[in-house]
Amino acid sequence: MTANDDELQRVTSHLAELGVQFRIGKSGKVRAASVPADIALSSDAWQRLCQLPHLARLEAAGCADVSDQHAQWISSLPQLAQLDLSHTSITDACIPALERMQQLQLLNLTGTGISRDALAGLRKRMLNTRIVHLTA
Repeated sequence: MTANDDELQRVTSHLAELGVQFRIGKSGKVRAASVPADIALSSDAWQRLCQLPHLARLEAAGCADVSDQHAQWISSLPQLAQLDLSHTSITDACIPALERMQQLQLLNLTGTGISRDALAGLRKRMLNTRIVHLTA
C-alpha cells in the first residue's frame, strides 16, 4: 500500500464516519459514494470526497446544502459516469462545471434550480449524457 493509498483510506474512513456510504470495486478502489440527504458535509469534506480518483458514481440526492460550488469540485472527478444532484440547491451558474463532465453517462437534475433554457443548452452540449430532469 502506497502513501497515497493510505491517505485515500484515511479520507474514506473519515467520510464514512460522517455517514457517507461507499461501494468498493473489484480492484479495491472506491467506485461509488452516496451522501445521505440528512447529513450536512463541510466544504472540506466535500473537497476530500471529490479527490477520490476512481469514483464512477456519486449520489447526493436531497442534499439541500449542495450548491454550484459543489458542482465545481465534483467536475474534477475524471471517471465519474453517474451523478445524481436531484433536489439540491444547484442553479444555472453550475452549467459550465457540468459541461466539463463530458464522461458522464447519466446526470439527474430533477428538482434543482436549473432553468429550462439552461437545461436545453446543456442537452445540446452533452449529447452522450442521459440527463434526467423531471417536473411535477
